[in-house]
Amino acid sequence: MEQLRMACGVFGASSLKGQPVFPYIYWGLRAQNHRGHQSHGFLTYMNGEFYVYRSLDLVPKIRASAIHEWFGRLPGYIGIGNVRYTTSGKTDEKSLLAGTQPVTASKDGFKVAISFNGNVVNTFQLKREICRNFSGFSYECDAELICHKLLIELARRKDLEYAVEACMKEIEGAFSAAVITKEGEFFAFKDPHGIRPLCAGHSPDEDVYAFSSETVGLDINGFVRDFELEPGELVMVSEEGFERKQIVKDRKAFCAFEFAYFARPDSKFNDKYVYEIREEFGRNLVREYPDIVKDADIVISMPETGDDAAFGVHEESGLRWERATRRHRYVTERAFILLERERYTTIDKKINILASKVKGKKVIVVDDSIVRGDPTKIT
Repeated sequence: MEQLRMACGVFGASSLKGQPVFPYIYWGLRAQNHRGHQSHGFLTYMNGEFYVYRSLDLVPKIRASAIHEWFGRLPGYIGIGNVRYTTSGKTDEKSLLAGTQPVTASKDGFKVAISFNGNVVNTFQLKREICRNFSGFSYECDAELICHKLLIELARRKDLEYAVEACMKEIEGAFSAAVITKEGEFFAFKDPHGIRPLCAGHSPDEDVYAFSSETVGLDINGFVRDFELEPGELVMVSEEGFERKQIVKDRKAFCAFEFAYFARPDSKFNDKYVYEIREEFGRNLVREYPDIVKDADIVISMPETGDDAAFGVHEESGLRWERATRRHRYVTERAFILLERERYTTIDKKINILASKVKGKKVIVVDDSIVRGDPTKIT
């Protein structure tokens, strides 16, 4: 697999009391910045208007002196945000910024804004349909396809539920999305297989209702997790809270890479923390390959997403987990999104091997996944 399709991070929130939501969006994205290092964006809604800020790189730290400036730039009681890895389109700086989410579209008095995580497969067919309605349409990310498709169906059908159903049935691929309309409707939905994660939760005072790719986006805001959206489900936020509607139902096919790699260890799927699932992966390795384990001296892990599985190997086998691989915390470049020459140089700087701890030993190396295998080859 030469190119791995990466995940993005989605967060959205609505205050029923009309309070500013930017702080919740900001912290919801900071908690999920591991899902997208290339770009970030915020969008808020007030009185029929969208207010947008998009930029490249990590979600920035905000100085106390600049807080009022951010509130002025992004007013509103509904908002969505996104952190992104490039999964479609070009990777030069101009294209990356053009493909930064959230994205917006308008037609015949309708307007929508969307934050999206996933990959669209039938891009050619969708682009052809969209071009019939939007002359000269071009796009830098799949979110624009879903945004324009949803807008076309809203203008055609004048019914939100039917518009979402059309997207679910006619867009092929994996997608979870949080959406705001010009009228202030705030909702989220998943593809019929539920491939990408999206959960819902609320503040303890029941004022703010939110959607997040991972539960850590809720945790950092002190929110209560209510549920994971079902495959093919539409969830609206109203004065009564969440309103759930099952639109389409198909075989569930949740992305296994969420468990192995994408998600933070302290996120929760299927009522289990991700780190617990990764530990069980490690235990299963020992059960499946007992002969290799018997011949080994120590276990090491590729930091840091291999750590939990390595601990599982250690627990099941009794072998010492030697913490001989360390990640340089402030080398934040993600190796798999760089050019090959840059990737090797970055990995060499990013991971430090304590050679004296492994020299002369038979070592079990535990990694979360092997796509290109660059960290293993270089280290």
